[in-house]
Amino acid sequence: MISEIRELKLDSSRRQELQEDKKPLFPCAVYRGEVHSFVRQEIPLHWHPDLEMAVLDQGSIWVTLTGGTYLLHPGEGYFTNANIMHGINYNESGPCRYRSIVFDPSLLSGAPGSVFDAVYVRPFLESGPSFCILKGRKWAPAIAAFDRTWNVCREEPEGYEFAARTALSDAFLELKKNSSMQNNPRPAHLQELRMQSMISWLDEHYGEQVRLDDLAAAVHLSARECQRVFAGALHITPMEYLQKKRLGEAATLLSDSVLSITEIGYRCGFESPSYFTNQFGKAMGMSPRQYRRSIHDSQTK
Repeated sequence: MISEIRELKLDSSRRQELQEDKKPLFPCAVYRGEVHSFVRQEIPLHWHPDLEMAVLDQGSIWVTLTGGTYLLHPGEGYFTNANIMHGINYNESGPCRYRSIVFDPSLLSGAPGSVFDAVYVRPFLESGPSFCILKGRKWAPAIAAFDRTWNVCREEPEGYEFAARTALSDAFLELKKNSSMQNNPRPAHLQELRMQSMISWLDEHYGEQVRLDDLAAAVHLSARECQRVFAGALHITPMEYLQKKRLGEAATLLSDSVLSITEIGYRCGFESPSYFTNQFGKAMGMSPRQYRRSIHDSQTK
């Protein structure tokens, strides 16, 4: 069954919550999403122990992965390995639609110690690429296998689980075959953990008056090291990420709550209403009041 995504639900550690959609006996969830309809027109940075494969059907998006940002057009997609940070940003006006499949590696590996586990899946999880950008003719077989998986999960004929697992296996083999041609090695485990710890802490404390030294102390790193790890992974500073987080949360509250604009600004960590209005206007191209009105108008049409 296909699940429609309107906004990504993340738990306190920023892991994607899939338990409502993923079936315990068949750990695979298929999604259809419209990035342009999200409140912030983005899927925030997150990670999960599942593998994920997605294909864009309409519009264009920027996919942010550890160490780079990539522009995708219709017919192109991406794959992420286990526990790799990734997020999506809307790139243009007009509809922007994509499909994704998120599945537990055990769906392909089977019993621990089996040939599927020991020879294929586990080595790929441990030392395969952190991600693959599915662009160009060489990735056509992988995308075709993705389409077969997605379609059979949508229709759910009797025994569809067998067909879905077979199609996912075909996609996995294509990923494995072509991954040696991708220069996207998995980041060092310690660096990935540091990055995830910093993002999790900033997401929990965005409403407070946070300094770089506060972040550094919380994750037991120097301020210089925090800057270095952020720059290497996302090409922005921790404070730039914090500002983006605050603005995104403010946009959500403007859309979903009846709180005053002043209260929203304070809740999201802005020191004064005027500073909030100024920064929101620079980022969104309109004032908080205008943004709230535009969302209300679009919902009442």
